[in-house]
Amino acid sequence: MNLPFPQALAALFEPAPFGVFVIDAEGIIVYVNPCQCESSRLAPEDFMGKHYRTTFYTTLESQGLLPLYDRLQQEGTPFAVTLPRYQRHSDGALLAFSMRGYKHEGYTLLFTSIEKTLEVQQARYEQLFENANDGIFILDRQARFVTVNQRFAELAGMPREEIIGKTTELFLPGGFAQSLERLERILHKGKLGPYELEVTTPLGNKVLSFNAFALYEGNTPVGVMNIARDITDLKRVEEEMIRLSSTLRTSTDSIVLTDLEGKVTEVNDATLKMYGADDKGDLLGKSAFDLIAPEDREKAFAGMEEVLDKGDIKGREYHVSSKNGSKIPVEMSVALIKDAEGRATGFVAISRDITDRKRAEAALRESEVRYRNLFENANDAIVSASLDGTITAVNRGLEVMLGWSRGELIGLHYRKITTPASAALGEERTRRALAGERLSPIIEAEMVRKDGSVVPVEGRTRFIRDKEGKPIGFQGIYRDVSAKKALERQQTEFLAMLTHDIKNPLGVILGYAEMLLDQAREREAHKEVDLLARLKSSALTVHSLVANYLDFSKIEAGHLTLTKEPLAVNSVLGQVGQQYEAEAQRRRLTLEVRLQDVLPWVKGDPLALERVFANLLSNALKFTPAGGRVRVSSAQQNGEVVVTVADTGPGIAAEELPFLFEKYHRAAATQQHEGVGLGLFIVKALVAAHGGRIEVESTLGSGTRFAVFLPIALADKYRSSISARL
Repeated sequence: MNLPFPQALAALFEPAPFGVFVIDAEGIIVYVNPCQCESSRLAPEDFMGKHYRTTFYTTLESQGLLPLYDRLQQEGTPFAVTLPRYQRHSDGALLAFSMRGYKHEGYTLLFTSIEKTLEVQQARYEQLFENANDGIFILDRQARFVTVNQRFAELAGMPREEIIGKTTELFLPGGFAQSLERLERILHKGKLGPYELEVTTPLGNKVLSFNAFALYEGNTPVGVMNIARDITDLKRVEEEMIRLSSTLRTSTDSIVLTDLEGKVTEVNDATLKMYGADDKGDLLGKSAFDLIAPEDREKAFAGMEEVLDKGDIKGREYHVSSKNGSKIPVEMSVALIKDAEGRATGFVAISRDITDRKRAEAALRESEVRYRNLFENANDAIVSASLDGTITAVNRGLEVMLGWSRGELIGLHYRKITTPASAALGEERTRRALAGERLSPIIEAEMVRKDGSVVPVEGRTRFIRDKEGKPIGFQGIYRDVSAKKALERQQTEFLAMLTHDIKNPLGVILGYAEMLLDQAREREAHKEVDLLARLKSSALTVHSLVANYLDFSKIEAGHLTLTKEPLAVNSVLGQVGQQYEAEAQRRRLTLEVRLQDVLPWVKGDPLALERVFANLLSNALKFTPAGGRVRVSSAQQNGEVVVTVADTGPGIAAEELPFLFEKYHRAAATQQHEGVGLGLFIVKALVAAHGGRIEVESTLGSGTRFAVFLPIALADKYRSSISARL
């Protein structure tokens, strides 16, 4: 039987701001207050007299409330529950719903509270989401963007539709694995931050600060909400402040910070030293313009205006006044100091003492004047050119020597004033020098006067280099050697005549010396053998000098002619070895002659090749100390016949090897021995005339090895020649 709900309690609940309804012992609803009717969108008659299980079964069962109702009704067990997504019975709207249930004197009392609907909450959330000053976005568990707010789209520099659905790889190229790891850490811990990441956007790289929070459905994590703030400018300012602080401490340049009025706010130790200040107190608070020398202050004021307009000035020169009154030349750069919002807050001035530079510049100017005077007044001709051969400068000496005016020469190619052969020589030397080869600085060439006549010159050339040492041109200093060449021709002609007259009787002396030496050996007259060996050695030396002078005169005159015929190199080497065997014994040296048994023939002048090998062997014996070894060998290699002469003498320094075959050149280790430095010059010329080449290897203290390479004669051609002889 239904009992009426006590009126006293009903009057108490009637004005309550929360919902109340009462169920009797039989499960019939006997009271409902106005707040409950309003929040549930039902009239009192929809409640009164109805059984709670039959009337609201579907809603109670779907929301999981029915077991709580039943236990309270049957067992009196109170409960309290909050449902963030409660579906209202009357219209299905989602509500944030809370309920408490109690037993009281046979009645079941239910107190309910309906929060604002999720639609309202969603509207508020969306309003906050869209209008937030920070970028906000939600990632699912695969690190895909589910939604982003307008501010984040602005930070990213991309429309939302181009972001949503993409993964974080969009902004963190190559960092997707780390993104997934970080997301799982957030889901596990519930939140993370603040942390910083540098991201890549169409607007450039940015540094963002993030705070991240896990999102759940029930107890299941489903994603992460991130709040991002652009701190790029802040980081830049922080880095600049760190750099500036470090610079202030360690810089050897003066650094002065001022406010916008020019009052000094900070200085470094180098500034104290420059101005002769005892401590910072001497400078802080003063106007920076008081530190500038009076004559430069107007220029400094103009510079400050320029900084305010442009943001900075660089490399301006002023004079500053030190504490003792002296003036110091400085090079100064000034820039605005700005805060994180870009507002100007002061100036930073960096000054470098350029006293030494000014002195160096003055000395350089004086040096340039001296150089110009020397350049213009030199007796020798001087010409400068770019690497492509364009003449850039000439002196008065060149004008006089060639008859061209300066205006006519500058801009021309140097081929205009040289013979084709000399131009080719210059280009070849330039190529080799640029490749790193060390060349003799002295060259002989021929220059062409304006009237077409040729001037023989001797010159020295060098590269002109830029500040980094890179060649940008070359300069040559040339001297007219016409008179010298005429004298050399006279000397050559005289030597040719003299040596020719000496050579014939010298051959007779050598023949008689050899005959007498053989007879003395047969008689075992040792004293005579020694005397005759010395005689023969001296005669060989004179003969070698005479032959060299003759060859030299022919080479210099361009009249070197060879009578080439097929010959066996070993036969020439055997003769030369036999000639110098006694000399080796006299000098107490071991002479080894190791010749390959069968060698191809070469086409050569036997007398010329004999002089080549005699020169090399004579030098080896001359420069090898007693007890040493000289080895002569022959072999076939790669289509050539190779003759080597190696000794255990003092060796030749590496820096001297490039000049070894130049005429009159003598290596430092050979200065104490007789000779004029023509032998190797002649050897190279004779070998070249045979279409061959000569190479040298040497190490100080380990000896020297010369190798002569001669081309092999064509077999068929010379076989027929030999047959004809037979």
